Amino acid sequence: MSCYSATWEEFESSAQALYDLDPAGTRYTIQYNHGGHAAVMKVTDDKQVFKFRALEQAQVTLMEGLNSWFFAKMCGRDPATVVVEKPPEAKGGGGGKGKSKKGKKR
Repeated sequence: MSCYSATWEEFESSAQALYDLDPAGTRYTIQYNHGGHAAVMKVTDDKQVFKFRALEQAQVTLMEGLNSWFFAKMCGRDPATVVVEKPPEAKGGGGGKGKSKKGKKR
């Protein structure tokens, strides 16, 4: 049976404990639902299932942190030593919808 965790802290601690108990049998997925505008992270070992629904960007960032934790553990590294770098901010913010002024002469 699966249900969504009420808080991120509850989900994160349950997911990490599940992985620590059975690293070879634990897997996780992250899916984005366009209609619901939500990302869902699911962690399972086929006996227990933990899910968390992120509706805000800050919650998605938390998912990225847990993803990094999983990768570090899978590679045999200490997750506390892994540094997650943020991508540089996009400049312009126009999304490419406006006409470019490049090449135009007045």
